[in-house]
Amino acid sequence: MEQTMLWGSIQMNTLLDSSEQHIAEMMINGTTMGIVDMTKKLNDLGDADSETRKLAREFIGSEEKHIEELKKHL
Repeated sequence: MEQTMLWGSIQMNTLLDSSEQHIAEMMINGTTMGIVDMTKKLNDLGDADSETRKLAREFIGSEEKHIEELKKHL
């Protein structure tokens, strides 16, 4: 259900403005939310094993790089 609502929101947002800049902005916002969520989970799971924590940090780093690439389209 949530995915359907999200998809509908994306459709409405791009219907109003489908420019490269707007789509990049939407993707940056979504990616930023993912980074925030992963950081919270990483901080909440202090007892997670080192490999799990490493993967989470790698994910965050990767997403930060994606944001830097998306900024070129703003």
